[in-house]
Amino acid sequence: MTYQELQNLFKQRLNRRDVTQTLVEGFISHSIQRTQRLLRTPGSENAAIINMVAGSNQVPIPGDYLKMVNAFVGDGDPLVRTDLTTAMKASRTPGTPRFYARNREKLVIGPTPSGPYQVTLIYHANFSALSAPTDTNWLTEIAPDIILDGALAKACEHFSDPRLDRFENSFVTAIVDLNTQAQDDELANSQVGNSFSMSFYEDLE
Repeated sequence: MTYQELQNLFKQRLNRRDVTQTLVEGFISHSIQRTQRLLRTPGSENAAIINMVAGSNQVPIPGDYLKMVNAFVGDGDPLVRTDLTTAMKASRTPGTPRFYARNREKLVIGPTPSGPYQVTLIYHANFSALSAPTDTNWLTEIAPDIILDGALAKACEHFSDPRLDRFENSFVTAIVDLNTQAQDDELANSQVGNSFSMSFYEDLE
């Protein structure tokens, strides 16, 4: 579903004459921002391969980063998340990286390799922005109903519309369903722990 189609359907379902175009865009934007804070599915994952020079112990975090799923170096040696103090201490010694910790817009890696190396980050990312009428992103293609229900709930809150509970409950149910589906897929036929949180309001990293 394109951004324009999403707006048109939103207006039809809200069915109010006092909603402006600016409000429509704002309600949809709010819903997308809220959804990307709560949804933890493979569709919201992204990957970045970052080439690091010898002696470098800080890896830049991608601009669309939301939450880490996995991090590893080289051919697949995993990095274990730890506290910043431990990572900083480890980074002062040479060797194969084993730990990482977030320090604002960078990850501190330790120990620090003496030669060039690669870091691969698998992380939950922000959805692509919608601006042009024909724009789409993963969410508009797979689950536009979540955007619509979230936007409608925000609109009902704004206008003190009695349909608020209906749209809010539909939004929350859809988020739970997708997160549960992703968790079931992650755990199917394995003992692997889930890589995302089922707690909606867990503090973001």
